[in-house]
Amino acid sequence: MARPIDLEDIRAKVEELYASTEQTAVVFFDLVSATAYKADREIVTSLVKVYRHNTLIADRIRERSGKVVKLLGDGLLGTFSVGKPDDIEVPLSVARRVLRDFRERNTELPRKEKILSRIGICCGKVVDFASFGPEGEVIADPQGPVVDLAARLCSIAAPEQALCDERTVTLAKEAGIGFSFGA
Repeated sequence: MARPIDLEDIRAKVEELYASTEQTAVVFFDLVSATAYKADREIVTSLVKVYRHNTLIADRIRERSGKVVKLLGDGLLGTFSVGKPDDIEVPLSVARRVLRDFRERNTELPRKEKILSRIGICCGKVVDFASFGPEGEVIADPQGPVVDLAARLCSIAAPEQALCDERTVTLAKEAGIGFSFGA
């Protein structure tokens, strides 16, 4: 029998979590044209490409003390604490490095085998709200408009492009960090 849901208890918990949350940079990475690639190849070949994409990104996130929150099939969600203005440099440099690494690795690959990523970056408060994993385990799942916007920015970015929200751009300017991501 399911427990009754007390919405007031949930509301109070979310408000408590939100009040204690630091500024976070949420970064979505997506493998460009993965669906079409998978449709044209056997599963093992396509999953190798997904693995290469996600592994390189996860390594770059962890190298800079970011958190790999979850794998989303052919994509990945990472977060970085941006409690101080200069902290915004970290997720921006990770995004630049990922794009550069793939460009360098792609020089020797046939066109259809190139690994292209698109990226969405958004900064603000995120609530790590509990949800349930595949085995019923409780996991922290980042929630909020910042997460949603990062996902949307990623979905409209061109191949080899990172799109940032206005808050990220403002933080970078305030920290004296110049940046651009090319398509």
